[in-house]
Amino acid sequence: MNTLLITPAQVNALAFRGELQESYISRSSILAAQERHVLPSFAECYDMLTGSIEPYPDFVADYLQPALAQFVKLDIMPSISAITGSRGVMQFDGIESTRSATDVSLERLIKATRRDARTLLRRAVRRAVELGIIKAERRKTIL
Repeated sequence: MNTLLITPAQVNALAFRGELQESYISRSSILAAQERHVLPSFAECYDMLTGSIEPYPDFVADYLQPALAQFVKLDIMPSISAITGSRGVMQFDGIESTRSATDVSLERLIKATRRDARTLLRRAVRRAVELGIIKAERRKTIL
């Protein structure tokens, strides 16, 4: 299924406080994050969640989108901290005298984002069980 559970604008608002150029958040990045992180947890209802008639819009907005936004952030972080161009891979220099994060800072940010994304996904799974979207016994294999 090629339906996005979240738009680039929503990823930008939820994961980057609206401060990232939306062109860095591609449709393919969102689809890949959905496949990699949401599909394994919601396989039994994934087609329903991504269908044209969304029966649980509040669940998607309040639970899945915050988690998915963090996973998209996690996935695109390397590509927004380095640029591949005609001169090879270059580290982003920033604007207005800001400097790029150190490797240690970037690693800390990646760890924190991964932790937040996993926590939000577990929260979404718990709520999906409460709503009957997925079976309770499935929750044990996910969490």
